[in-house]
Amino acid sequence: MLWNLYAACFDLVVRLAPYQDMLDEVVAALDLRPGMRVLDAGCGTGALEALLARRHPEVEVVAVDASPAMLARARRHQTGSSQTRFVAADIDDFLARTPEGFDRVVSVNLL
Repeated sequence: MLWNLYAACFDLVVRLAPYQDMLDEVVAALDLRPGMRVLDAGCGTGALEALLARRHPEVEVVAVDASPAMLARARRHQTGSSQTRFVAADIDDFLARTPEGFDRVVSVNLL
């Protein structure tokens, strides 16, 4: 419930330069190549997904979050063609029922 309420404020935090700098560092550290599959555990309002869609449109992203309000905002932030799939789920439950692997796993705010 807290995350559903926080969703409205979270987009303001995401726009700040320090957060954007951190996202740039995360994307660089992922060392992505075409055809890779990435899991974002706790995608929030989709700031990382929007950045990945712009910089690495050839990468498949599975973005998981338990908050419907966060996911609604994340879906609205996606523009153009993107290989991003948003999933409403608890990350533990999602991983338990997802036998296929990922090339990279990222979690900016979940842990």
